Amino acid sequence: MNTQQDEVCYANSVRKGKMTRERLLWHGLQLVSVEGFRQVSVGALAKASKLSKSGVFAHFGSSEALQLALLDAAAELANKDVFEPAMQAPVGLAQLRTLFERLLGWTTRAGLPGGCPFVAAASEFDDLEGSIHDYLIKSLEHWLGLFQDIIQHAVAQGELDPSVDAKAFTWQLFGLYNMHHTMQHLMHDPDADRIALQGFETLVNTAQIHADA
Repeated sequence: MNTQQDEVCYANSVRKGKMTRERLLWHGLQLVSVEGFRQVSVGALAKASKLSKSGVFAHFGSSEALQLALLDAAAELANKDVFEPAMQAPVGLAQLRTLFERLLGWTTRAGLPGGCPFVAAASEFDDLEGSIHDYLIKSLEHWLGLFQDIIQHAVAQGELDPSVDAKAFTWQLFGLYNMHHTMQHLMHDPDADRIALQGFETLVNTAQIHADA
């Protein structure tokens, strides 16, 4: 009987700990979205979540471990809001368009009050070696590779000209995304979405010129 009670208590403790960690990560993402990664520490999160520093430390161990956990949490949100819906679209140009459209303003749909955590992290850690720098490289390589694969599928299906450079096309799309992010969050430009989507269509139309000629 005692063994069963111990197992129940342990399960409840694990479940409570998981819920607390998820709550801490959500508070952390709110902070990151507005203030950036360097402003998010164990102490800052403790204050935001109204927990003790020791309580937060018990879940993450260090500010760096917390920041890595926040990047993981942000990636999970992005996958749910951007990647998974885009993968439901037909492979090729339709999927590329959906992926780009979903990428714009995904943080707002995910419930974050500020900008993209990855844009913030890239600007803060681009010249700093370490685990966060390495994580960001792998994450960006994943997204760049995803876009390039979809572009290559569009080329293979005859939707884009065979001469299209998938890497260059991807860079141009991410340039639009980064500019959209700046205009939306720094300049509060109400035309940010429209201009970014117009830019996407311009790139696609240019890439189709030879195929349509």
